[in-house]
Formats: sequence, structure tokens, C-alpha cells
Amino acid sequence: MKNLYWFKEISNNVRSGRRLSLGEYKRAVSWSKYLVSSGAAIKGEGEEEWSADLSQLFIGSKFASGRHSRIYRGIYKHMDVAIKLVSQPEEDEDLAVLLGKQFTSEVALLFRLRHPNIITFVAACKKPPVFCIITE
Repeated sequence: MKNLYWFKEISNNVRSGRRLSLGEYKRAVSWSKYLVSSGAAIKGEGEEEWSADLSQLFIGSKFASGRHSRIYRGIYKHMDVAIKLVSQPEEDEDLAVLLGKQFTSEVALLFRLRHPNIITFVAACKKPPVFCIITE
């Protein structure tokens, strides 16, 4: 139980709006290696299990963006969802490979996680140039 104390402390600091110290951040990030190895295949799950039916996906307004992705509101199979679209750069092949590995790792992690306080994974699509993750 002592090992998880730092997690509760970090969660409280994030909720209060305080930035994490470098040590707190490294400690939080280091747990990711236990959940999914970088660029790992999605073991035990075939792509057909999580593959999105794009004919059932309706993309609405954008509400967030990052350097290589945008997040939109949308509807998937009559359900309100968030849709993360990842841009694949055509001019930088190394970056495209890295983003592909990160995408696979994120899908693998979301596919396995089931908890009431974590967003629910719905589906994903990894057919270049369209990389998207659909969550509730």
C-alpha cells in the first residue's frame, strides 16, 4: 500500500492544478513500462476485435489538439464519443514510425483497462493515413 501512496499524492496535486515536479513525473511515467512496452503488438487481441466501422462514425466539432493529433466530439453507433485523430507526417518517415508505435501502445493499453474512473475504449482504426481512437 505504501508503494501506491505517491500515486494518490500525485492525483491530488493534479486535481488541485499544481504542476508535478520532475521526480513525481518520472515516477508516474515509469509505471507505463509495466502496462505496455513501447511499440508492442496488441497481444491476444486481433485487430478485428477493436477495429472501427468508419461508416458508423460521425465526426463533430474539434475540442482539443496537440502537435500530431486532434480530438473531436462525435457519434459512433448511436453513442456520444470522443475521437482522437492522429496525423501521420508524410515527409518524416522516422516520426511516422514512432507515432505508429505510440498509437499501437495506446490502443493496447486502453483495450485492456476497465475501471469506472478511466475513459472507456470503444474502437480504433489503423489504416494509413487514418489513425483514430474512439472512446466514450
